[in-house]
Amino acid sequence: MCSRYHAALDWLEFKKKHPWQKDKSAHRALKGLSLRERSQPWGWIRWAPLELQYPSLREIQKRWDSAAEKWDATYGKWGDSYRQNIFNPALFPLLGDVRGKRILDAGCGAGYLSRLLAERGAEVTGVDLSKKFIEIAQHYEKRKPLGIRYVCANLADLSQFPSSCFDIVISIYVLCDTRDCGKAIHEIARVVKPGGRFLFLIEHPCFGWQAGGWERVPQDSQRNEDCLYFKMDNYFQRGTLESQWGKLPALLSFHRPLSDYFRFLREHGLLVRDLIEPRPLRKALRERPGEWEREDRIPPVLIIDATKGRL
Repeated sequence: MCSRYHAALDWLEFKKKHPWQKDKSAHRALKGLSLRERSQPWGWIRWAPLELQYPSLREIQKRWDSAAEKWDATYGKWGDSYRQNIFNPALFPLLGDVRGKRILDAGCGAGYLSRLLAERGAEVTGVDLSKKFIEIAQHYEKRKPLGIRYVCANLADLSQFPSSCFDIVISIYVLCDTRDCGKAIHEIARVVKPGGRFLFLIEHPCFGWQAGGWERVPQDSQRNEDCLYFKMDNYFQRGTLESQWGKLPALLSFHRPLSDYFRFLREHGLLVRDLIEPRPLRKALRERPGEWEREDRIPPVLIIDATKGRL
C-alpha cells in the first residue's frame, strides 16, 4: 500500500471504505491520515480588502522586500520548477540569438533570467521595484561578474533610461503584479528601439484563481482524477488580489482582462507578433504527472511577443 498522504482518502474514511480501515495493522499506524497535513493548506488567493484595492508603491515594495530571500531560496540557475518546465522552454526559442543585444529585464527579481541572457552574450540591465531583490541580484553579480547592471526602479517610471535604448525588453510574470500596468507599458514602449521587441509572460487572465478554481469531488481532494473542470466567474472584475503561498508572506497582484493588455500595447505603438500558451515539458508530464497534469489541461500563463512599429 502507498504510505503517502492523499486528501481524497478523507472521503473514503468518512464512508468507512478507506483502504487502511480494511487493514488492521495499517489502521493502527494511521498511515495517510495525518491531521497535521490536512490543517496546513499550501496557500490561498482572494480579492484584497478595500484598503488594499489601490495599494501604495511603498506597500507593494515592502511586501516584495520581505519575500525576496525566501523567494530566491526556491530558485536554481534555471529558476523554479515552473520556469524550468513551462516558462523557459517556450521563451528561449522565441527569443532566438541574443548575442550583442541590449536587453532590459523588466522586473528582474534576483536576476536569474538576467544571468541566463548575459551568458548567451546579451548586454543586460535588470530593473526591479524591490530594493532587497536588487541587493541579492548585485550579490550574484559580484560573485560571478557577467557585466549585468541592476537598477531599483518602478516600471511605470523608467526616466533614468533614454528613449530607444534597448533592442529587447523582457518581463516574466511581472505585469500581472504591476499596479500601473498601462504606464509601465508606455515606459517600456519608450525605451525600446523602433523595430525592437517586447516579450512578456503573465498569469493567464482567463484562468486566474481569483474568481474560480477547479471543481473537485470530494472538494478537499488534491488528486488530478478528482478535478472535474475549471470554473471561472467575474472575469471582467478588475482589482487587487492578495495571495500567500508556501512560506512566502502575503503578496499583492492585479487582475485585469486580457483585452486591457492588448489595449495598452495598441495605445503605445506595440504590435503583437505572436501569442503563446506554453504547456509543461513532455518529460515533466511523464515523470511527475501528478504535479503537471492540470497545467496541461488549461494554460496557467501566456506569452505575448510584440514589436515597436510595423511588423
